[in-house]
Amino acid sequence: MQGLCTTLIAAILFVSFGTARSSEQSERNEVKAAASVAYASGDLSDLIRQHTKYSDFLRERTSSGASKMLLFFDGLSETTRTFGAEQLQTDIARTRQWTEAAREEPLPYILHASALLSYALYVRGGGYANTVPPQAWKTYTDYVNRATNFLLQSEGVASRSTSWHVWLLNAMRNAGAPPDAVLSLFEAGVARNPGDFRLYQFTLHYFLPKWYGNAQAVDSFILRATKAAPPEFGLEIYARLYSGAEQDQFGRTMYSQSLVDWERMKSGLTLWNRRFPTAWNKNIFAYHACIAGDKLVAKELLADIGSAPEWAIWQPNAQSTFLTCSQWASDPDAEPSLPPKRSPAEGQAKGSALR
Repeated sequence: MQGLCTTLIAAILFVSFGTARSSEQSERNEVKAAASVAYASGDLSDLIRQHTKYSDFLRERTSSGASKMLLFFDGLSETTRTFGAEQLQTDIARTRQWTEAAREEPLPYILHASALLSYALYVRGGGYANTVPPQAWKTYTDYVNRATNFLLQSEGVASRSTSWHVWLLNAMRNAGAPPDAVLSLFEAGVARNPGDFRLYQFTLHYFLPKWYGNAQAVDSFILRATKAAPPEFGLEIYARLYSGAEQDQFGRTMYSQSLVDWERMKSGLTLWNRRFPTAWNKNIFAYHACIAGDKLVAKELLADIGSAPEWAIWQPNAQSTFLTCSQWASDPDAEPSLPPKRSPAEGQAKGSALR
């Protein structure tokens, strides 16, 4: 454990002083590394302090507008991602003790449920449902149910934080809860704290085709979320959620395989960049303009970006993708290539379930 802490501290120093990383990437890594160090060392007080700080959702965001609370939990997840069965069971016992040590704090209950879900996913494995051994399903289901029941039993204390709603959404998705129950929990979380972007993101995951939805369900939820979000978010929430759907499901076929509206997406990306004018966000805008086939927008943005893009945005095959988009946008003979619009009826086709 001491070796892990030393490695993580070194990572923080690299992020702080390294020159090869973008400002946005450094901000993100600093938040994740601080969470990892506290978790690996068992510093519950520091974890509670960080969690409380990041609960100011509208203020605690990176320069690009990313939620630091989301990055905090990403850091915890990265800490346990390589754990084997014995380490995960030790983590379950440790987090259970934390709930006894800090009974009036929401975070320990959430961390214990997270540890139970981590073990469930470890047993299940990361492949498609048909790759999971039949014997694994019973253990997986047992631990998902344990996490769900524990969260419900701790609602009185833990639901003071919308982290409780987020992790219950996660548990319900793994348990295969019906859509109405998921949307009801989403609405309860938004009523508690509409600025918690994770509520929108985790609910979106449920409606992706690889889970329980399809293109129509994704579009319906994103439109619903755009109305539910604080007014100052506007169409930024539309752009952020469809950007997430591109990363998690549709990839570069999003503008032909989903029901995203490019004009609405463009307005959301414009607002997103106006509120958070960073090179990171400009690259996101340029990337989407390219895969959406909007040559005029892509050309203007890529001219501003020049030869030093945020490579993380253009992955996979970042150099090839960026070069291809740049050449297309600057070629006077190249035509705009807006993809064919997918109809709502096509969007209702059920996707494969990756659970």
